[in-house]
Amino acid sequence: MRKSKLAIDYCNINNLHKPLIITPALVIENGWKTDQIPQWNNDENFNPTFIQYASFIRKNKLQNIDFDSVIMDEGHHITEKCKDVIFDLKHKFNNKPVIILSATINNEKMELLNDIFGDIYVKQIGMPKAIYDKRLPSPQIVFIKCHLKLSDMSTYLDLNDKFEYYKERAEGNNYMSIMMKRTAKDIYEWLSDKKISTTRKIAQLYKDYGKLIFCSNIEQCDELSPYSVHSKNKKSKELIEQFNKGKMKTLTSCRVLLEGVNLKRCKIGIFNYISPTLRIQTQACGRIIRHKEPVFVYPYFENTREEKITNDIYYRYKEVSKITVLTEEKINELYDDRRLKTRGKRVNTK
Repeated sequence: MRKSKLAIDYCNINNLHKPLIITPALVIENGWKTDQIPQWNNDENFNPTFIQYASFIRKNKLQNIDFDSVIMDEGHHITEKCKDVIFDLKHKFNNKPVIILSATINNEKMELLNDIFGDIYVKQIGMPKAIYDKRLPSPQIVFIKCHLKLSDMSTYLDLNDKFEYYKERAEGNNYMSIMMKRTAKDIYEWLSDKKISTTRKIAQLYKDYGKLIFCSNIEQCDELSPYSVHSKNKKSKELIEQFNKGKMKTLTSCRVLLEGVNLKRCKIGIFNYISPTLRIQTQACGRIIRHKEPVFVYPYFENTREEKITNDIYYRYKEVSKITVLTEEKINELYDDRRLKTRGKRVNTK
C-alpha cells in the first residue's frame, strides 16, 4: 500500500536498515516483500525482518531478532499482549523508533498505544488529501440513482422505523444497542439484495475491465459471480492469483478482501453493498485505488440511508475526482444497446 512509503522513507532518512515489520497475516507480509519494498526502496542494505502479531506476542520469538526500528502495520491489531511483550523486552525496544500504520485506530486503541509508547506523533492523511497531494491517483466516481418499488419502499420504511425505535432507546441499554446495530445491518444487506439485477448490468457494461464487486455476504457473492472470494471458498487465493494474471475479469467479495490483498489489474470497483462505516469504505476503495485510472461505481437507492452515504462520498471527493451521476433507467438503456450491438456482431459473423 502507498502508506508503506512513509515508513520506508523514515527508515532511510534515519539510516536505519533493519526494521522489524509486524503484520497481521502472511498475505500482508508478502505484499511488503513483493510489492511495497521493491517499489519504494532501492537501498541494497535495507534488510527487514518480518513477524506476525500472533508470533510477536511470544517473547521467545523476539529474543534473537536484531532490529533498529519497528514498523507495526495494521496497528489496530495491537493488543494488551503486545504491550506485555514490549514492556518485558524494554531493552530491545528502548530508543528505537516505532511507526504504527493504520486507518482504523479508535479512541480505545489510541489509549492503549499511549499507554505503551507515551507521547505519539499522529500524522493523518485521508484518501481525498492523498489524492490532492498526488500520492494516489484521482478516481472517476459514478453514482447511479435507483428507486425502490412501492411495495419495497413500504418494507424499507418498516425496517427503518424499527431501527429508529431501537436507536431512541439504545443509550445505556445494551440490548437496544445490539438490536439497533443488527437492524442497521439488516437494512443495508436488504438494500444491496435489491440491487443485484442492476449490478449485473453494470458489470456487463464494464466487462472488458478488471473489476471487484463488493457484496454484503457470501450468498450475494456467489449469486453475482462464479469467481467469489470469501472464507468458505477454498480456491479464493487461486482466484486472486488468476485475476492478477489477467485470466479473469470479475471477482466478488465481502470483507475478506478488505485488508492486505493486492489486486494488480483491478480498475473498477462496483459497490453493490455500500457500507455505512467510513473505515470499511476507505479499505474497500484501497483495493481499487492502486490502478492508475480507478473507477468507483455506487448504485444506490434514493430516499434511503444509502443516499446520505453517497452524498457524503460526493462531498468528500468532489474536489479531487471526476464525478458522473446516472440513473437506473440510463443503465438499462446502455445495457440494452450493448446487447443489441453484441447480437448484431454475432449475426454478421455467421
